[in-house]
Amino acid sequence: QVVWADSYKVGCAVQLCTNGVKHFTTSEGALLVCNYGPGGNVNGWPPYNSVGTACSGCRGRCKDRLCRSEERDSQKSYNWTPNWDTASGDSNYWIILVIRVIAVLLTFAAAYGVHYFYPNVFCYE
Repeated sequence: QVVWADSYKVGCAVQLCTNGVKHFTTSEGALLVCNYGPGGNVNGWPPYNSVGTACSGCRGRCKDRLCRSEERDSQKSYNWTPNWDTASGDSNYWIILVIRVIAVLLTFAAAYGVHYFYPNVFCYE
């Protein structure tokens, strides 16, 4: 993966692996992961525009021979939540909780009953 001509969001992280990397080496190492937006790696396409001079295709302004866009490069925050189905109030979770308590009580009662009527069943001699 490389940074492409249209990539403008680049983020990288590194994780130190003091015990090595599983299935690779036991020596200390580091994993480096980067994410580019938008991505590329399209077979047969060059990663950079090779037609024209630097910044000739910019829609915004040019700085240090790179295209800049104040709107695109500004920091954004979103108030977004996934559209998941939420649990409704009439869910049957309470039935599961009650059944679990009853099952635990019946298990203890059965163990006590077996021990009471058959005291030598759990003999470990």
